[in-house]
Amino acid sequence: MKFHENGIIKSIGNTVKGRGDRIWYYFDEKEKLIKKTIYKEGQVLG
Repeated sequence: MKFHENGIIKSIGNTVKGRGDRIWYYFDEKEKLIKKTIYKEGQVLG
């Protein structure tokens, strides 16, 4: 998880060996979902 300066979650997702894996969700500073990205071993799939 990563956070905005105001404490709201900025991004949340899984990692494997330090790389993004599976679905990651990204939020703005008002907790609104702004993006969803699918990764496999750090590579963007969609």
